[in-house]
Amino acid sequence: MKRKDLLILSYLRNNARQRLTSISRRTHIPVTTIYDNVRKYEKRFIIKHSSIIDFRKLGFNAKTNIALKVNGSRAELLSYLQEHPNINSLYRTDSEYDVLAELVFRELRDVDEFLETLKKRFSVEKSVVLNITDDLKREDFMSRIAF
Repeated sequence: MKRKDLLILSYLRNNARQRLTSISRRTHIPVTTIYDNVRKYEKRFIIKHSSIIDFRKLGFNAKTNIALKVNGSRAELLSYLQEHPNINSLYRTDSEYDVLAELVFRELRDVDEFLETLKKRFSVEKSVVLNITDDLKREDFMSRIAF
């Protein structure tokens, strides 16, 4: 990947809502080139443009990561987790655990209830629960290429 591409991606990672003309002024890359490249990136590797939200400010004070190993149907578990509204991110792993999930709930007791439901419904053999107390760094990779 060329330095120009990395620079454009870095500006997008830092703030995807900024105007392309602003990126053009800072990088000295023509705005039409930036526009064409962004469209190309969207087809090749940009999954989606999204906002990072401070869930606590919205009243969701319990953020938890869980790793689960199940005896039962992994496909059924994955389907359930993919559709659950409180699952923020979901990953399949190649470790001793089958999945890793990031949960967002209003209170820790809601997390406990959710986990109890999972254990009963999906024969959870093993689980690790990590309550997140503070975000120290999020979605920062490639956001600071030397401008």
